[in-house]
This record gives sequence, C-alpha cells and structure tokens, in this order.
Amino acid sequence: MPAWTARTLLTAFLVTLARVSGAAPLGEVEQTCVNAMNAAGLVVARAQAALTDACFAGTGDVPACVANDADAGLAGAVQHTFDAALAACTEPPAFGVAPTVDQSVNDAAVTHVRGLVDDAFGSSPAGAMIAAPSDTKGRRCQAAVVKGMEAVVVGYVGRFARCVEKALEGTATKARKKLVAQARRRCRGASTATMLAGRCATRDRRRVSRGVSAPAPCAAPVASRTR
Repeated sequence: MPAWTARTLLTAFLVTLARVSGAAPLGEVEQTCVNAMNAAGLVVARAQAALTDACFAGTGDVPACVANDADAGLAGAVQHTFDAALAACTEPPAFGVAPTVDQSVNDAAVTHVRGLVDDAFGSSPAGAMIAAPSDTKGRRCQAAVVKGMEAVVVGYVGRFARCVEKALEGTATKARKKLVAQARRRCRGASTATMLAGRCATRDRRRVSRGVSAPAPCAAPVASRTR
C-alpha cells in the first residue's frame, strides 16, 4: 500500500482504538450505523476509483478529471452515504463513526483514492503523466499501476469493514451474555418490574429473549423473571 495512504489509514485506525478504549459495547442500532457507514465508504471509494480509471482512459486533463466532484457516479455514491446516515444513524454511536458522520466518510474515501495519483506521480502529477497519444505503452503502464493501487485500497477498506462488523457483533454478544448471567444471579426472585420499571419492563419476553426489536439490556431483567 502506498506510504501516504497507509499512514493515513493507520492514524484513523489508532484514533478509533483510542475512542474505543474503556467504552461500553455498542448496541444493535449503533452497530447498524457503524456498519452502514463503512459499507457506504466502500461504495464511495469504488466510485472514485472508477472515475480515476475513466480519466486515465481519456485524453483530457487527468488531475482535473480525477477531482471532478460532479461526476454522476461519484455524486450518486456520496448521496448514498448521506441517505444511509439518515436511515441508520438515528443514534450516533460512542465510537466507530466521526461526529460529522457521512461527511467524514465521504471525505476520507475520496481523499484516499485521489491521493493515489499523487503517490504514483508526485505532488504535481500533470507534469509526470504521459500525454502523447503516440506513447500508448507508457500510458497503459501508468493507468495499470494506478488501477492496481486502487484495488489494494478498495480491498483493504472492504476487508476492514467486514472485520469491524464481526468484531462489533462478537463484543456485543459477549456483553449481552454477561449481563444476562449477572441478572439471573443478582435478581433471582426479585420483582424486576418494580426495580427496573423502565422500558424493559414492558417488553414482550419472547421477543426480547431473541433480541428482536428491543435494546440489548432488556434481555437481563427478562431473563431474571423467566428463571
């Protein structure tokens, strides 16, 4: 992976770990937000990669073409991230998503993929790119290298998103099991409807025990009442 992109991704990852440290596991709604934003970021990265490839296949100003925010494919992907944030991030998670939600996801995805051009050709890529149509071999070489770099980044982002989804699911499952066990031990025989008279007291036991349409903490008082 290019050094600039690797450093940026590593910094973002370390910041996320710092925010995760000591934080409680995310609930199902919060996990949905994190996973939706990661998936949307992957769509944006792919859209920017497709735009970059098209620019190298053309005959115009490649750097200007790559930075075209108005490209239909890229604009559609950016809009998708906004729509996904509205639908899935009604409860912003304590970690895993930046406070600006969709804007941060879009900016990161676009910046990383566009930065590959600078990684390959320097801070002034226009001067290093082969413009002469007679040098088809050189043009194909440059286009192939950038396309390969894009594949590495897109593959990394996709794998990272899958790892995050599995990690969040596993962490929440372990925390939920621990909570249920604690409730069964500490609240056995107690009137949880009185002691825990909030939303959990009104949940349907069977639905809560399956984790359907209920906050994860509600599984604990229900478990203590059913044993």
